[in-house]
Amino acid sequence: MDNYFNGREVHKSLFLHQQIFEQEQHSVFAASWCYVGHDSLIPQPGDFFTTDIAQQPLAMVRQKNGEIIVLHNRCPHKGVKVLAEPRGNVGRFIRCPYHAWTFKTDGELLSIPVKKEYDDCDLSTCSAHRGMQAVAAVENYRGFVFVRLQPIVSPFLSVYLVQNLYKV
Repeated sequence: MDNYFNGREVHKSLFLHQQIFEQEQHSVFAASWCYVGHDSLIPQPGDFFTTDIAQQPLAMVRQKNGEIIVLHNRCPHKGVKVLAEPRGNVGRFIRCPYHAWTFKTDGELLSIPVKKEYDDCDLSTCSAHRGMQAVAAVENYRGFVFVRLQPIVSPFLSVYLVQNLYKV
């Protein structure tokens, strides 16, 4: 790392180094509260908004009860991105475009087509059986939706914002 710094200058290759980029994604962005979008982007049940944070595809989805859930936008079966459009409405369920596995808007596995093809395997022991993974740390602060991808160690968002806004 010493050869990347020369007095007050940073060598341009530092910004192109893949290992540093991946470390930054994990240590900075996945470990911080990151803005996903405003809740006004998804006013109706089934509305969704997709984005990537720390190289993870995410989908912010409005539920029937008005709650907002942020899901990892990957099918647990084969890992394909489930919602390809930036915004839209899924209706009552989310369907994977690859094998047509269907999920409730909260990510719970709803159905598997041609289920008899899976008779030889025990889906209850497979992580795919749990459905699309929801992000555990989601905060809606005055309509601004934030997530933290790593397990919560830092304070909740309101404390985080108050502590950091006054530093600016």
